[in-house]
Amino acid sequence: MSDDPPTPTKRYEWERLVRRVLMRHEEKLMALILATYADPDGSRVRPGNEILAAVTGESERNVKRRLAALREMGLLTVARRGGGRSGRGKTTEYQLTMPSDLLERCSMLGPDERTLWQATDGGPSMDGATCG
Repeated sequence: MSDDPPTPTKRYEWERLVRRVLMRHEEKLMALILATYADPDGSRVRPGNEILAAVTGESERNVKRRLAALREMGLLTVARRGGGRSGRGKTTEYQLTMPSDLLERCSMLGPDERTLWQATDGGPSMDGATCG
């Protein structure tokens, strides 16, 4: 990922971007569900792992893996950390973001959502269908 910090992104722009990026379906499902918890500006995403597990049918352990994958892709950043000593009982709050180097790292569908755009950095192809 680029050294530039990901840019906070509005919810609907982020949803359109996630729909087009080729990634594992588990991460895409998690991403699109997370967007339903976001404010219109893409902030205050804080459903909590227990709720995400119930909604997605995943274990909490897998929810943590999916969230980590989205953070690694630069599509999600931690706005406020939950849990721990000072945050006991609080959920982690996320911000929907777009990394500046997404097009170099990730293959995606074009604006028509049919045509494949290959990553310029030797990234994934339709076979791998992953971005990371």
